[in-house]
Order: sequence, then structure tokens, then C-alpha cells
Amino acid sequence: MSKTVSSGDLTLLVFTKDNIERINPLIETTSWINTRIAVDMQSKDGTRERLSSNRFDVHDIEPETFFDELRNRYLYLAKTPWTLILDSDEFLADDAQEQIMRLISSADDRVTGFSIPRHNYFLNKKLMGSGWYPDHQVRLFRSHQIVYSTGHHKSPTAKNKASKIEILEAPSCLHIHHNNYPTLEEFISRQLSYALSDEYSSQPSSFDFDDYLLKGIEQFNLRYEGKVDGDISYVTALVMYWDQIMRGLIHWERTGYQGHLSEHIPNQVFVAREFAIANREKLDLERVHRSYRNSMSWRLTAPLRFLYSLLVTSRRAR
Repeated sequence: MSKTVSSGDLTLLVFTKDNIERINPLIETTSWINTRIAVDMQSKDGTRERLSSNRFDVHDIEPETFFDELRNRYLYLAKTPWTLILDSDEFLADDAQEQIMRLISSADDRVTGFSIPRHNYFLNKKLMGSGWYPDHQVRLFRSHQIVYSTGHHKSPTAKNKASKIEILEAPSCLHIHHNNYPTLEEFISRQLSYALSDEYSSQPSSFDFDDYLLKGIEQFNLRYEGKVDGDISYVTALVMYWDQIMRGLIHWERTGYQGHLSEHIPNQVFVAREFAIANREKLDLERVHRSYRNSMSWRLTAPLRFLYSLLVTSRRAR
């Protein structure tokens, strides 16, 4: 049975720092929410002033590296029954008010929150596949009933294990729109920042570089859908593959350069090397390279060529 609700039952909570160039869509598409709170990390580019002049209650905090867990400290700011969390580079569609009010009014007592599909934009193109859609995010929930985990990009959990988070089915439902990366440089920079600031165990037994190599391959396979998203799909697949390699190296350093470093090398190089050993021949890396470049898998296995080039360079240096 639906309950009578209004925009006064909802608080918008957003974390900001120096994002004046992309904050306007958020401001404009959430103007119908009575209570909007920005937790600002001492923005210097006018972000704070823009929010304040548009009816945001700005809560000032010291600058720090943003982790999802940071949200837990400020969820208390919401005094309404429901909370909506958006990032400063996210925004809503024109019919979001109607859809959100419908979700809240129809939620029974077992529903703690909603997992909402998100459109991601790269180089100003909306991605429709490549692991970037529907990209569900738990952002609308009963106030104080959700806990965020440490690290980056991990789904929060409900405090009451008996409750449920309802997953909205795309495409005919409420969506979040995320203006991720207008440039490739920003995409690479952000991924490296996430990798460097994430949490890694210092125990050598926790580390195996093969795990990261496999995750890299999995990411490439997940992100590459050229028929859906074209060249941008290929680019994001490469960066996410590279992201796992960088994370592996960072994790290895956090263990004090201990743990298992893989001897894995790209498959075609491995096969050629084994063939050369079996036939007592000297491995001709240049010939392998020529053969590999002419193969059908040249474009799809670009990430592995990166590791291959490192191998060639190290062999030449000997």
C-alpha cells in the first residue's frame, strides 16, 4: 500500500571538492529536493559558493582522500526518513522527482534501499555496455540504515540483514547519470589515484601477482564491447587492464617486495619460447613479434603486448 510522501521526506547528500565545471547539472536536476547538504573539502574554485547560493547547506571539512567509507561519518546529517547520495559529477533525469517519490511511497518495511542503474559518460559519449552499464549503485535508502565499506567502489550493505535492497531493472526505471571523464588523461589519472589510495594487505601471503594478471584479463574482456561502444570501449578496456597491473605492483610494494611475483608472459611469447626450447633453438623475439603483429588477435590482445614489450626490452638489456 502506497504512503503519502513529499520531497520533504528526502535529503540529498553530496561530497565536493573543486568541481565547479561539472557541478551545475547536479544543482539543476535536484532543485526539487527541499534539503540538500554538501560536505565540502575546502574547494578553492568557487564550488562551495555556487552550492551555497543554490540553497545547499554546506558542511565544511578538512581535505582528505575520498573513500566510500567517508560517507559513513556524515550520514547523520540527514534528518529525513530517506537519503539520496550523489557524486558532484552526477545528475538526474527530468522525471526523477516523480520516480523517486513513487519508489519511496511504495516501499514496504522490508526495503532498506534501492540499487539504481547508472549511465556513465566517457569523452562525452554515453556508454551502453562494456561493463559500464547498467552499473547499479545503492544511493537511495532509509536514513542511517546503510553502511559503506572501506576502499573504493564497493557496494554498501544494509545494517539490518533481514531487510533487502531492491534492484531496479533497466532500462525503464530511475537512472543516475555520471559525467565520468571528459578526457582520457583524467580517466587515467583518476584510476591511478584510486589504485594508489586503496587498501592493500601488507602480509606477503595475501599477494600473488597472477591474481592481478587474471583480473586484468577479466577486466579487458568485460570492458571491450566494440560493437556497442566503439573505440571508447577499447580504450576503457585497456586502461582497466593496466589498472589491475598497477594495483598488483602497488600491492607487491606494500608487502615489502615479498609475495609471489608471476613469471607469466603473454601467451604467444610463451608458446614460442617453449617451442624454441623443445627444438633447441634460440628464441627469436623479433620473429615472434612479426608473427604476432600479423595475427588475428593483434587488436584484441593489445594489453598483453604491453607485457611482451617489457620482456623484449629486458632481454635486449642483458
